[in-house]
Amino acid sequence: MRYIHNHYTDPSLRVNDVVAATDRSRRDLEKAFRRELKRTVNHEVVRVRMNKVKNLLVTTDMKVVEISAATGFARTNHFFRTFRKLVGLSPRTYRARKASVKRPTAARSARGRRTGKFLKQAAS
Repeated sequence: MRYIHNHYTDPSLRVNDVVAATDRSRRDLEKAFRRELKRTVNHEVVRVRMNKVKNLLVTTDMKVVEISAATGFARTNHFFRTFRKLVGLSPRTYRARKASVKRPTAARSARGRRTGKFLKQAAS
């Protein structure tokens, strides 16, 4: 696991690289991943990359193509297909939706109306 987290940015990272970093056979490592994590080694690599992609989309202004390269995707079209398949949205749409959720909003009363107190504070 540590090897994957330390090397996920390498576009040439393969299961055999992860196996070589351990003292296990490929079959034994794959079985251990399935037993403990309920996913394959390759799925774990993709999961780690996608978590970093989502974080970068929300926390930076990097271009999507730059994020793709920075997180180990050798081909941008593969990145877009993988992101859409796993997240259900394009990276641009994901960023826009997450950005709109993080924008500060006016305080609302229990009934969902903007409170006058907040509006007065915001104006001053």
